[in-house]
Amino acid sequence: MPYALVRTNFDVEEEFDGKLSKLMSDLFKVEEEVVSVEVLVNKRMLRNGTNERYVYCDLRRPASLMTTENKVTWAKVLSDFFMEQLRVEPLRCTLSFRSETM
Repeated sequence: MPYALVRTNFDVEEEFDGKLSKLMSDLFKVEEEVVSVEVLVNKRMLRNGTNERYVYCDLRRPASLMTTENKVTWAKVLSDFFMEQLRVEPLRCTLSFRSETM
């Protein structure tokens, strides 16, 4: 099951959750019913010593899918999505990958 925990230090539109869920369904080629998205907003977070708009995403996928090529693709797609949807600068968007055993 694809799972993403997204934290921001600002508020996001309610539609963001659904858009991210749909993106993950398409990206991982799974039904949206198995995608889990958790979005925590207005968290106290600093990046590079400032509290400008910042997004942190913890993405969890099975260990067998955690190839370098997959991580590069996922990082590009998700970062572009966050920058467009949440209007954050490239260096204000961090992704972390965690493998899970099935």
